Amino acid sequence: MRDVLRGIRAEHSQPVKRAESLQLRALEASITGYRKKARSTVASERLRYFSDQALILLGFRWAFRSDGLCQLHVEHITARSGASLEIFLASGKTDREHLGRTVMVPAVKCYAR
Repeated sequence: MRDVLRGIRAEHSQPVKRAESLQLRALEASITGYRKKARSTVASERLRYFSDQALILLGFRWAFRSDGLCQLHVEHITARSGASLEIFLASGKTDREHLGRTVMVPAVKCYAR
């Protein structure tokens, strides 16, 4: 069966479809939009906007796949105050053995403008 499928792929080869990366201007526009929405008087809405903003920035900075970010659970994240985030990413497209992986994201110092 493998040989048949390999032969079909060889006979009808197509270029690999790759998702287009998020452009910097689109990232800036989305973050600006989230900052405006984060001024909501409803606490649950503010929390959702901050959470969404954090996921977008985390995914952009560390080039995480969207499916990996969608599979994140709160219990998969350990925060070390002033040091790092330890994030467990469940198995994804490139994880053939479905073991998942742990990523250490260093803390970033933010300066007020």
